[in-house]
Amino acid sequence: MQLSKETIQYLKCVIKVAKILRIENLVLDNECVRGNLQQEGSMIIHREGIPKFEFNSLAIAGLSDKSRINTLGTRLALLGDDITIEALEREGVQNSCVVKLVMANSKTEVEFKCADPTKIEKAPKLLKDPVFFTFSISADEIALLSRAESAMAGVNLTFKGSKKGVATKICDPEGDMMTYRFDSALTYAPECEHENFSFAYKNKILMPLLKECSSKDSVEINITRRGFLRLAIHGITVYITTEI
Repeated sequence: MQLSKETIQYLKCVIKVAKILRIENLVLDNECVRGNLQQEGSMIIHREGIPKFEFNSLAIAGLSDKSRINTLGTRLALLGDDITIEALEREGVQNSCVVKLVMANSKTEVEFKCADPTKIEKAPKLLKDPVFFTFSISADEIALLSRAESAMAGVNLTFKGSKKGVATKICDPEGDMMTYRFDSALTYAPECEHENFSFAYKNKILMPLLKECSSKDSVEINITRRGFLRLAIHGITVYITTEI
């Protein structure tokens, strides 16, 4: 079957986000779009606003020496924007999955073999951890954090929240500390029983996500009870685990 323009655009967005998060395996179906990289604690778990896919399921599996997600992104870029994509499913199998994508423009045709979703290490379909804390970071503040990342050379970025608002702390390898207080107010969920929080996240994962969102006036940050940081990038919901 031929994929719609909406599905193609959505697939491109998912691939772009997965590359930022270094996710190696992806599964797309009409229930959930998901993928994770366990050692880095980064996840895609997107359930709302998914297009009605033409296929039952589509999976991309990483290889030991090369990311197949990067490969698909490169092949899509090779053909440009004006392309068609044919998804070929295994014949005679109920609820079959896509086995190959055939991408083409007016002069070029490129194939991409897909994976069997049943053989991919399972990524979570749902994170049962409610959001407790919400605040926003402006585009100017993202630019400041980007400069601070270079100036401080810190491994982690820590968010500390209280009734006074949210501050971030970055510590360099020598122990020097930078602190910045965000302009945004901190909003608590009704069921939240804590006034204060302190959670740290890897700079190498968080900052590329924030930079990708910097074209907007601000990006909303949600932090769950257990410290998972949730945000939406290109309409895709992603999670980052807190560092211990």
